[in-house]
Amino acid sequence: VQVLVTRALAGRGLPFDPEVNRPYPLSFPVFGMVHGEGQNAFLAVIEKGAAYGELVVHPAGILTNFNFLHNAFIYNESYFQATNRAGAGVTIVQSRPNVFDVVVHYRFLTGPDADYVGMARSYRQYLLEKGLLRRVIADDPDIGIRLEFLGGDKEKVLLWHRFIPMTTVSQMAAILADLGVSNPEVIYYGWQPLGASSMPPTKLALEEALGDLDELRALVEAVEAAGGHFALYLNPQAALRDEGGYSPRNDLALAITNRDLRSFNRNQPYFLFSLTALERRFRPLAADVADRLGAGLALDGIGWTLYGDFRKSRPLNREETVAAYQALLAASPAALGFYRPNDYLWGLARAYYDMPLGDSGYIYTTETVPFLPIVLVGYLPCYGPALNFSPDLSRDILRQIDFGLYPSYFLTHEVTARMLNTRSNWIYTSSYAQWGESVRQTYARMNALLGPVRGQPIVARQRLAEGVFATTYANGRQIVVNYTDRPFAHDGLVVPPREALLKEATP
Repeated sequence: VQVLVTRALAGRGLPFDPEVNRPYPLSFPVFGMVHGEGQNAFLAVIEKGAAYGELVVHPAGILTNFNFLHNAFIYNESYFQATNRAGAGVTIVQSRPNVFDVVVHYRFLTGPDADYVGMARSYRQYLLEKGLLRRVIADDPDIGIRLEFLGGDKEKVLLWHRFIPMTTVSQMAAILADLGVSNPEVIYYGWQPLGASSMPPTKLALEEALGDLDELRALVEAVEAAGGHFALYLNPQAALRDEGGYSPRNDLALAITNRDLRSFNRNQPYFLFSLTALERRFRPLAADVADRLGAGLALDGIGWTLYGDFRKSRPLNREETVAAYQALLAASPAALGFYRPNDYLWGLARAYYDMPLGDSGYIYTTETVPFLPIVLVGYLPCYGPALNFSPDLSRDILRQIDFGLYPSYFLTHEVTARMLNTRSNWIYTSSYAQWGESVRQTYARMNALLGPVRGQPIVARQRLAEGVFATTYANGRQIVVNYTDRPFAHDGLVVPPREALLKEATP
């Protein structure tokens, strides 16, 4: 029996620790099972209730002799309520249950469709039928490449902060001109006054040390002329801790315990805005970015973080928050790309950033399968994690080729050591002088393989041998990836060790 467990539903929170890699957040409400590969299978899609759902999985031998999985839906949650400042308290149950309906849609598969590829294709068809996924048209024969640049960040000096510029607008333009790659997906991180660890403004304002808006607008136009897109990085939910620009009393979402909700990303601890504050800040900035710059926004946090708000002035449960996010973001005049978005935002996305290359590492899983790439590739441009942060660059490039993902790099003009005393010290290797040639070579290699299948959905994937996989696209072309240290012969072709080959469609 095969068990497909996807990153599906909103789970329970864990304490944030920058030194711990947490499991991937569950991001689309699907699970499935196969009884005899190529015989019978089913796929369960939660249409309502996913925001309060949990996926319960027990492999055979834990509770019973069967693989056991199902969805649980949380109407009443127990929680710890502190009763004094020393931390003492009691465990209580919600006084009011969560309000939501549950609808689970089952899709049954037989024959060749009864495997994880068939389930992914069935889920994709479901999304298209429901209008939850749209095709982003790509006319250019070359693939994209995500190039994220750090503008700069601040470091503490006695009683004040000073800005450390890492990549000015003119330096970014020079790097892009030197690379000469097609269709760049350019993201500017740390563009705001005093850089990445400062609160973004509600109106467009660029850090003066990086350049001016006229320079930035000219760069946006040049990127668009090269077939690419330009976006400013933004985490609209984040009220950065120890920063000004918001009211801690009035602007933050509250947990049921009447405490501020907290999160953590990119070495930044932060509180979470209430919906009212988020809307008030996001709308004018998005309009400014679109009107004055002609650029888009690369949204982090809001794509994968969902929370209710127990503030008395405007309480919201998670289901209501999903609808509010969809309405707010659908009205954005700036085009939107998302980091690891949940399923309810796929239809609004221009691009998907940081698609995972592996699984969460649970000991009962036996194989990593590209379920999400099979669903989205060919419809939504999908970019993997930054390759300059990869612990195994060769293998991760092969994974991205295998899954149909486009490459990503995080770059700076200055050497990384300049930001050691800033919050951006999580970026441990990024200078263009070190990585420029790798960017060019990787793009050329991946474009030669993925360019001929750009805009084509995946229709099949099979394991030809241990460590060797063949992925077939709708136009009949096939990419064979050999992860092993030995050559592999396939259908008249020899795939060298740790390499990939493109096989043309059979006439």
